[in-house]
Amino acid sequence: MKIVRLSSSNVKRLSAVEVTPAPDGSLVTIGGKNGSGKSSVLDSIAYALGGNDLVPTQPIRTGQSEAKVTVDLGDYIVTRRFYREQVEDVPGAADSKMVWTSTQSVLVVTNREGAKYPSPQALLDKLYGKLTFDPLAFSREKPPAQNEILRRLVNLDFGLINDQRRLLFDTRAMEKKTVTLAESRLDNLPHHATPQGIYEITIMPIDEVSNEIRRAEELRQAAAEADRAASKMEQSIESLQKDRTLMAEKIKTLRAQLDQLDAEQAACDIEVDAKMAALADLKVVAVKTLAAVPDSVALASKFTDLDVQNTHARHNQAWLVQEQEVMNHQALVAELTKKLEQLDADKAAKLQGAKFPVAGLGLTDDGVTFEGLPLAEVSASVQLRVSIAIGLALNPTLKVLLIRNGNLLDDDSLKLVAEQAAEAGAQVWMEYVTSDAGDVSVMLEDGHVA
Repeated sequence: MKIVRLSSSNVKRLSAVEVTPAPDGSLVTIGGKNGSGKSSVLDSIAYALGGNDLVPTQPIRTGQSEAKVTVDLGDYIVTRRFYREQVEDVPGAADSKMVWTSTQSVLVVTNREGAKYPSPQALLDKLYGKLTFDPLAFSREKPPAQNEILRRLVNLDFGLINDQRRLLFDTRAMEKKTVTLAESRLDNLPHHATPQGIYEITIMPIDEVSNEIRRAEELRQAAAEADRAASKMEQSIESLQKDRTLMAEKIKTLRAQLDQLDAEQAACDIEVDAKMAALADLKVVAVKTLAAVPDSVALASKFTDLDVQNTHARHNQAWLVQEQEVMNHQALVAELTKKLEQLDADKAAKLQGAKFPVAGLGLTDDGVTFEGLPLAEVSASVQLRVSIAIGLALNPTLKVLLIRNGNLLDDDSLKLVAEQAAEAGAQVWMEYVTSDAGDVSVMLEDGHVA
């Protein structure tokens, strides 16, 4: 579908213009000097087809109250009328001035028999693409926007893959951090290997050794008690012996009291004999008790050895647990990496099978490439060819493109645009600043066809 005829009156700089492109023409150039109305012709097409979003606040020619654009598309005839009124800014006031009301528009789309379509703009929106009214805008887009346009054009929806990949990538990054932290904790945990390289993790009981030490201490204290009792007994015997000596001396001087003293001496002897027997018994007990006391140095050494062994075992337990955690996280990182590689392979396969409008085009996560280079780094002619091809591909029904500032294109670029349009069976409308009518399809002068 192309434009069969364009009629525009009072749109911006236009007074009244009618253009009927050649049936087999693929490039319609609108020429004239600056201010002659070239841009207004292209604007008229955009205003008629593109809807209110493309219409400026004042699309009507200065001093006029109504403008009208009719675009004959063959199957559809599109008519958009703009109108406004002049009213007093302060009704009834002596100093009131005439001002224009805001511009309103009416859109009508009919078939060739004149029947009106009930939702005209919805019908038109299905006919044109994103780049219809400025195909060269593709080359000016940021790489991510170019990527989005081309991806949608060739039906490559990487949304799910990219979301999955982003999730896996972020998860793997977190797992890598976790591995690093786990490895750091593993490096900082003490661990002890036997000479045979075995990490002993059995905790040995130390209660029995503690009990032996306690019992040894009790025996040591009992032996000390017996020794102190023996010492006290010796002191008591010495005291009695002194008393016996004194008594013997008194016997010599106090023979009169001999009987009494003899009795006392006999009693004292008996007591001494009893205590000597008790002393002997106490000494035997002390010797036996002391002999029963274990070697405290050996016990302390045994306790220390067990404590060190148990400390090593606990260290080894914690170290082996941490080592297993590191291995688990490393396994998860490897699994996530494998899934990322599979997603990348799936994405590459889809890209390989995509049919691009220009041979050599490609897609990356960052933008669009041509023969492996970012699109921004290839020549201007290649960028132009790509932009035109994508613009045409996005217009499957209405094969019409509008190009402004045609003077920015050199002869080779103009030829390329014409060839691409002809090859696609499309129609390109382009404005071109010139004073030579032989250079263009339609020459304008002061809002009219010259």
